[in-house]
Amino acid sequence: MLRQLGVQALAIAVTALWSCLVTYALTRMIGAITPLRVEAEAEYEGLDIASHGERAYEYT
Repeated sequence: MLRQLGVQALAIAVTALWSCLVTYALTRMIGAITPLRVEAEAEYEGLDIASHGERAYEYT
């Protein structure tokens, strides 16, 4: 029973490592094609204005 638990723990570790590596690789490839973040000015101003040209909420 402990051997099976060890095998399952190893499988979890391998799956987690695989997921991290693939996510990192995909993020780098997508980042090379298009920016992954908005510009600092647009982020500060609010993404509703940058994306849609209007505010979602009115702050008073």
